[in-house]
Amino acid sequence: GLQDPDHLDHIVRSTWELEVANRLHRNDIEYEYEGLEINWVDDKIYTPDFVTEEYVIEVKGNLYGMSEEEKARATMKELDDREYVVVGTELPCDIHIPWEERDSLEELFSSQ
Repeated sequence: GLQDPDHLDHIVRSTWELEVANRLHRNDIEYEYEGLEINWVDDKIYTPDFVTEEYVIEVKGNLYGMSEEEKARATMKELDDREYVVVGTELPCDIHIPWEERDSLEELFSSQ
């Protein structure tokens, strides 16, 4: 559930999000939490979890229905200069990182 860690300037909605936030933090990567709004269908707004200069990162646990894929496709369509990274359950994206391989997130950052 919702957590408000002291070292972050935002809440997180899961332990997975917290771990990704910590990795960004640790690597001195500037990011905005839910800092991007994607219109995906019928004026619904989707806000991916983390937005950095080069990546938009979505942390995905369980999938709830087809709308997750629609949101992912809409995001890829809207992103011009950033890559869409999904950590956890696989969705349409530029880079998929299974949760058990989340260490490779750090490799993305070190190449920036």
